[in-house]
Amino acid sequence: MAIFVGLSQAIDPIKNTHAAPGGPTTISASYDASSVDFHFTSTDLANSAFKQSAVTATVSTNNPTGFTFYISSTDENTDLKHTNPSSMAKIPSIGTSLVESNFTADSWGYSSDAVNFNPIPKASAPSTILVTNNNTSQRIAVNFGVKASPSLESGSYTKQLLLTATTNYTPSEATFLPGSQFRTTINDLERSGRMREFKRATTLPANLTSARVVSSSDSYRVIYAWYDSGIIYWWSDADTVYMNEDASNMFHGFLYRDINLLDLTGISMSKVKRMSD
Repeated sequence: MAIFVGLSQAIDPIKNTHAAPGGPTTISASYDASSVDFHFTSTDLANSAFKQSAVTATVSTNNPTGFTFYISSTDENTDLKHTNPSSMAKIPSIGTSLVESNFTADSWGYSSDAVNFNPIPKASAPSTILVTNNNTSQRIAVNFGVKASPSLESGSYTKQLLLTATTNYTPSEATFLPGSQFRTTINDLERSGRMREFKRATTLPANLTSARVVSSSDSYRVIYAWYDSGIIYWWSDADTVYMNEDASNMFHGFLYRDINLLDLTGISMSKVKRMSD
């Protein structure tokens, strides 16, 4: 007798998330097998044998807040069903969390630690296997356990399951470089011409190669700045943009120059601890 657990995968880099710093969010997953197969001999059936086998997923993302890995059936039915359409035989999922020794005959479940087994979740209620909080790649073993019985009808049983990796929510925030670093970048941009105005742009420039990144390395979103016809523009798609807590010298020397406009609209100063010229 054979039992086959087919595995499908889903990758969702968009759900509840935003772009990672410097580019779009990406997530990928690979598996060491596309199915988990069990084979029970007549002796196994007579002894109500329990067997387990695993599939290992490797998940990688550039999302700074990590990812969540789920398991579920592809539909609302969680039984291993006989492949013969005329047969009504099935192996139901366990109904509560169990260890191997507590499995009843003709039942199955999954485990993330190869010891404690859980019911197979329906498609409408996926179960969480792992939640990470950074962009470190992870290897995730998902074990499946099946207990047979002497009365189990001979033949093949199968069920399709879904393993899903989705990126976690990333705050839509950005923070400017510390003041002195920001001022150095402005100096570099002024090689194209003297700045007369500083303000937020509504869109990115057509040629992004002319722009500089002026957001801190720990920003969830990017802030760009560029020079155009006497104006230094800045832009970010973040919902909230903060001035760095160390804003010292951010606009050093501007008070002594012929500056027409220094527009800080859209920049929150709520985190600033130091600000001096």
